[in-house]
Amino acid sequence: MASEPAWPVWAPILTRRLCLDLIQPDRADEWFAIRSHAESARFQRWRPVDPVEVHWFLHCFSSRATIRHGEWKQLGLFLNQDNRLAGDCGFVVNGNEAEIGYTVASEHQHKGYGIEAATALVNFIFSELKLDCVLARTVSDNRPSIRLLEKLGFKPGHDRPAAIRIGDQSMPLVTYRLCGK
Repeated sequence: MASEPAWPVWAPILTRRLCLDLIQPDRADEWFAIRSHAESARFQRWRPVDPVEVHWFLHCFSSRATIRHGEWKQLGLFLNQDNRLAGDCGFVVNGNEAEIGYTVASEHQHKGYGIEAATALVNFIFSELKLDCVLARTVSDNRPSIRLLEKLGFKPGHDRPAAIRIGDQSMPLVTYRLCGK
């Protein structure tokens, strides 16, 4: 069995206005408020039912500092000025690529936090993890997310058509890729 690459242990990523870091369980109520807000979560595959579910998720995906293949790493978007949680992002490594995802709280949308966080995360994936490609999947109606990905240089992928269930609706997904940065 092949051993996993010797990736760095997670350390916070600082940008001009944000700190991308593991969300600790004591911030679960804050994260639940963002992820359960209709506007913030309208395109999200995972919507928590209650804070208990958020605690479980954080225990599974945000408590360990190690980075491993196939294991989602969930991060908070913390504002540098006051440490408030403005959203979240995450990634999972599969083979020689990583998939990313992000959510910005409704009150923090249209301020550039999404592109600031996604840029930092993509740079981390290429420079620290040394992966070949980054992909992102988004609902085809999520124009802000598609614009963000295109600004970063992502191109539409040629994957088979896919869809996800959000609530009682099936929504088509589009895949975007950025390779060889």
